[in-house]
Amino acid sequence: MAVYTTLSASDITTHLSQHYALGELTAHTGISEGVENTNYRLDTTTGTFILTLFEKRVDAMALPFYLGFMRALDKAGIPTAAIIPTKAGHDTAPLHGKLALIAQFLPGSWPRQPTAAETAAVGALLAQMHQTGMALKQ
Repeated sequence: MAVYTTLSASDITTHLSQHYALGELTAHTGISEGVENTNYRLDTTTGTFILTLFEKRVDAMALPFYLGFMRALDKAGIPTAAIIPTKAGHDTAPLHGKLALIAQFLPGSWPRQPTAAETAAVGALLAQMHQTGMALKQ
């Protein structure tokens, strides 16, 4: 299970009202897949989002690169969840003593038994991601 920090509806409602303009929370669901961070699907009156709490294993000093890389992928047209800025224009806001961000929800699911064509498409996308990352170093 990848939900390391349990959040109540009250916790999330308070966080949203303090830091975001995303409407009222209508539902929240912990996402059990994943290994590094706590993730919740948030349904609000304005849409669906993903809330990520960066757990202790994540180096806070690495977050600026990670978040910049997410923006670069989005700018390059690579399907990625856009970061939703806080009311103050920041990428993250504290929640339960950890940094948290909210990103756009991308619908879909991962194929349990990918075909050769799906595998090739993932390979091509990974190559594009690597090229985008290399451009960041320059």
